[in-house]
Amino acid sequence: MGQRRAQRRVTKERLAGGLLLGAAASSTLAIASLNWAGAANATCASISGISAGSSGGSTCSSSLTSFAVGVGDKTTATAPGQFSGALAIGTGASATGGTLSTDTFNFGVAVGKNAQAITGWGNNQLGVALGAAAVAGPNVGNNNLAVALGTSSRAITGGNTIPAPTSNSLALVVGNQSEAFSIGGDNSTAVVIGNKSTATANFLPNSIAGVFGNNSTATADATHPIVFALGDNKTVP
Repeated sequence: MGQRRAQRRVTKERLAGGLLLGAAASSTLAIASLNWAGAANATCASISGISAGSSGGSTCSSSLTSFAVGVGDKTTATAPGQFSGALAIGTGASATGGTLSTDTFNFGVAVGKNAQAITGWGNNQLGVALGAAAVAGPNVGNNNLAVALGTSSRAITGGNTIPAPTSNSLALVVGNQSEAFSIGGDNSTAVVIGNKSTATANFLPNSIAGVFGNNSTATADATHPIVFALGDNKTVP
């Protein structure tokens, strides 16, 4: 009975991933055809391993089942994984959909000057970086999500090293010059809503660190696995 449920779950995940890939590929192709402000008309695209050209120093590459699109001068979009995608928009933006050829269902979206969304060394990971110099990095594990929304913000989640993957973790930033880290612990969560703040939930499974305010810090540890900093200029614990 448990095996049948597992098979149904895997089938649903593959179906959902396939639908997501198709939708993402269609939307990114539409995006690439538009004249994005500040993109200097420099565009590259690679669909199913076939390059559609490049200009302005942009570079795109993909595997047989993936896609990569770059819009802007010196953008880099690579998707060597299977059923994966990479979208980079903005001068110097870079995105990866997987790092290894065996990675599956990884998607990286980077929008903004020098924004970075790096996914890989695992499966079912999503990295979204929106803002100049924003960085999103879900890496080394499975089912990890990293979202950085804001200028010079960072959201990093996943395993610390390839032999020690981390799964089901979240790092989310909404604000400028803020950071969220959930590294090295399964089911860990780090969330920042505010500017110049930091939430850290590293090397501690099932931990939560949340910041809701500016210039504040929350750090989960063995004594305080769940911590929240509420308000400006707070440090917890």
